[in-house]
Amino acid sequence: MKALIFIYTNTKNTLLACQYLSRQIPDCEWEFYDIKKNKDQDINNINFQDYILFGFACYTDAWDVPNFMKDFIRKLPSIKNKYAFVFNTYGATTGKTLKKLSDLIITKGFTVINGFSLHCPENYPPMIAMGMGNASAPSPKEKNNFFKFIQDLKNNINLIKQNKKPEIKKINIGFWKYTPQYPHSLIDLLMGQKKVNQEKCKKCGLCCRQCPVNAIKLEPYPVFDEQKCLKCWACYNLCPQQAIYTTTFKKSRYAKPNQQLKEKFD
Repeated sequence: MKALIFIYTNTKNTLLACQYLSRQIPDCEWEFYDIKKNKDQDINNINFQDYILFGFACYTDAWDVPNFMKDFIRKLPSIKNKYAFVFNTYGATTGKTLKKLSDLIITKGFTVINGFSLHCPENYPPMIAMGMGNASAPSPKEKNNFFKFIQDLKNNINLIKQNKKPEIKKINIGFWKYTPQYPHSLIDLLMGQKKVNQEKCKKCGLCCRQCPVNAIKLEPYPVFDEQKCLKCWACYNLCPQQAIYTTTFKKSRYAKPNQQLKEKFD
């Protein structure tokens, strides 16, 4: 039995959690499809009939599904008679991410059987700068709830393997259904304009490769197309020389899962 998880991640918190999930269900053959890494690939080349379960996993962006993930899902062909689950990580608040992700998947014809939002260390620089990095997340209770979700998913996979209908759980976001959309104009303001410290920059091109929308070019130093930029902070967080900064931030970076998170999902 094969399952495919579509993942959108920048600092790999989401990937780390999904890898942990896959190890807890070893009798299923898991594959991961990094939608940013494969951004130039034709998704019509994916043989959806090879898989009996699909996962859609991303981080929370402005209390919502990241726009890049939304665009990817909209480009998917219509799928019938396939089960899926949704998953998201978040730093401060999850907002409506899980419900909106589920709704998007349903429009493509998938049957969503379950979903989960996992609290992780914050990778959004403005929140880190305000002392809200949540570096110790998830708490033991949050990790235990995640484990319960995995067990429910495992039970459903066993039912699917037996050609039985899985137990579908409604995506319930409780309080978050009342939260308004976080304004992207504020996100733009918080980021400011991106700059490059040319003394630090090694012109390695990593920022170009990590940008999901090809909004960065080397000429010979990084040049940013602010109109195309999604304000995802990938270039800022992932620059190995910390040469990229903004007019509002020069520090408070999160480039990869911190050590305590790695240990929790080892």
